[in-house]
Parts: sequence; structure tokens; C-alpha cells
Amino acid sequence: MSRCFRYLRWGKISFAQEKEGVWARRRSLPTGGHLKKKKKKKKKKKKKKKKKKKKKKKKKKKKKKKKKKKKKKKKKKKKKKKKKKKKKKKKKKKKGAGAGGN
Repeated sequence: MSRCFRYLRWGKISFAQEKEGVWARRRSLPTGGHLKKKKKKKKKKKKKKKKKKKKKKKKKKKKKKKKKKKKKKKKKKKKKKKKKKKKKKKKKKKKGAGAGGN
């Protein structure tokens, strides 16, 4: 019903009274005063998060590096070359006549 129609029917109605009439009508609605039915919000079920088991990290054993022993280089002994003694050739004394040797 429009406002002017009511005015014709009952004479002057204050705006508050008119509003009250609207609310009274509305309250009788199955929605309880709301023109539109409120959609019920579905509650989302919270998914339980599975706790991930933390894998224990195996500690790697550090391999001890074996220190390499430095091999001492053996000094090669230089073989002294034996000097061959030169045999002095003995000059043979020439025997005989006409020997002019020492």
C-alpha cells in the first residue's frame, strides 16, 4: 500500500505510526521482521592439520683425514769415481850400442 492510499483511508497518519504499521506487518512474517530470509552460513569444518613428524637428521660422522706422512727423500750418495792411477810407463832403457836414453 502506498502512503497516499493510507492517507485517503484513515486520514492523516503520522510517519511514525505508519512505520509502526510496517513493522507490525513485518514482524508477522515468518522471517521475523526481515524481508529476505537470511541464508544460514555453513560453518566450515576446520581440517585438522596432521602434524608432520620431523625426521631426525642423522649426523654424518666426519671422517678424520689421515695425515699422509711425507716420505723423506733419501739422498743418493754420489759414488765417488775412483780415479784410475795412470801407470807411468817406464821407459825401457834401450840396451845396446847407441843408447841415447836417460
